[in-house]
Amino acid sequence: MIYKALVEFSADEIKIKSKEAITAKPIDAERIIWSPTKELLLLKRGASVNLFDFKKYDFIHQAEVLFGNNIGDIAWAPDNSRIAYYYAPPTGERSLIFSDKTNQTIYRAANLAEMKIENPYLAFSPDSAWLAVIPRNQNYAENKIYLMNIYTKELKAVNDASNQKEAIFSADSKKIIYSTYSTDPNNPAHRDLSVINLDGSDNKSLNIAARATDLRYWNDPAKIFLLRSGNGGKLNLVDLASGGITDFYFKGQAQANISDIQPTDDKTGAIFISDGKLYYLKLASN
Repeated sequence: MIYKALVEFSADEIKIKSKEAITAKPIDAERIIWSPTKELLLLKRGASVNLFDFKKYDFIHQAEVLFGNNIGDIAWAPDNSRIAYYYAPPTGERSLIFSDKTNQTIYRAANLAEMKIENPYLAFSPDSAWLAVIPRNQNYAENKIYLMNIYTKELKAVNDASNQKEAIFSADSKKIIYSTYSTDPNNPAHRDLSVINLDGSDNKSLNIAARATDLRYWNDPAKIFLLRSGNGGKLNLVDLASGGITDFYFKGQAQANISDIQPTDDKTGAIFISDGKLYYLKLASN
């Protein structure tokens, strides 16, 4: 089942003040995508996506409404202006779609079939002005990072590097941090992180084995928060300019089996999930 909780932070703990079920029965969801306002939620199961509207229904009587079918990856713009998704119906159409929050108004932003882009990974920049598009073609040499200007709808490759997997933007939307597939058997993530400017300049490796999707924003645009889940829940702060890594720690971290972590809004602490339970911690550098 899916729950929504109201939490309260104190010195070193998190208290759940209220918790209500959003769904009346267990849901096998592939992904959960919240709207920036947290008033809407998308549930993705395979190629089908359903919508919850929390302003329209109360939690007890919440009901799913079909958002759309034949949908691949999906991303919600941080400014709540649009939803982007890959549309691949049986007719052979392969489009990048921009829609409103209910998918009633749609705009075909790009014909991806013409560009030979299949089932791409999608990610918005924090300022909602850019969309990263990474093909997941069977020919890995075709899987480059493409960047779309949301206003002009121009879609072009950032550089010629191939075998890309995931990407996020820096907090100031000026850089892309991306993960490239690694064949190194000693690489635990099977990924190598790099950073590049939006225009393709200043491309450099960070010498870090991790997925871009494991990164979290810090309060400094030049820094990224990274969870090392395979190393006893170790936390790192990565400096994008220097490539330097600072260790973070918390009491009992060696025993923490962390599956996900999100910094608080003021970035002085973080909420994390360990063995299915919710925890709060204060952060301090080594």
